[in-house]
Amino acid sequence: MYYIYFGIGAILLISAIVGLKRGLLKTLFGLIALVASLAATFFITPYVSNYLIEETHIEDAVEEKIYSKLEGVMKAKVKESLENAGVTTDLSKLTDEETQALLESEPDKATQVQVIDGLDLPDIAKTDFIENNNDNMYAALGIDSFYRYISRYAARRIVKMGTYVAVFIFLRLIFLLIGIIITHTVEELPALSAANRFCGMVFGLASGMILIWLFMIVASFIFGAAYDGMIAQSEVLALIDKNNLVLYLIQKL
Repeated sequence: MYYIYFGIGAILLISAIVGLKRGLLKTLFGLIALVASLAATFFITPYVSNYLIEETHIEDAVEEKIYSKLEGVMKAKVKESLENAGVTTDLSKLTDEETQALLESEPDKATQVQVIDGLDLPDIAKTDFIENNNDNMYAALGIDSFYRYISRYAARRIVKMGTYVAVFIFLRLIFLLIGIIITHTVEELPALSAANRFCGMVFGLASGMILIWLFMIVASFIFGAAYDGMIAQSEVLALIDKNNLVLYLIQKL
């Protein structure tokens, strides 16, 4: 746990030192560029993701990969149920039609919640799946079964999240080029004042905080449920995670 604190402290310290050295003008542009990238990404991503979903087969490909994994999960659950009942059988002999029938059979709501809780996802993602497991979402997704809901809804979230990251990186590169031009111009100006450098340090800390929030979002999807357990062990990490403004923007997509 201490290495996480060290990492967070290092990011904030380095951001503060860089901000102090660069001064307000350069650091302010860096922060504005970061915020502008996030804001622009927030508004642009829906259009890009909708295009990818409606005009390409990316979502379909992701959905089928997830659905095929659900087939394996379903076979494992059936095997476990049969073994508990004292029955042994080779489930590899199940035909595609029989497996499909298992997936299309609608489990009751309690079982659906258990299935979602069993997914290796952070709690916030599980809550999202449970809250949207309703007829309105089924109609919006154009599906009529629970397991197809899991696969298509997950695929759509993955496409949107991937689009968000790709658009953000693209915009950051654009602002980076602009920043290089501005930095070259600023370097030709007289030395900045102490107050200007102090303000630069403050803005540097703000930029570092945004980076930490971004890292925490990525970690939550990489480590899944293990991430929530780690966060729960630290009041500091829980506080930072609870007030993640970047995650708030992403959830509004």
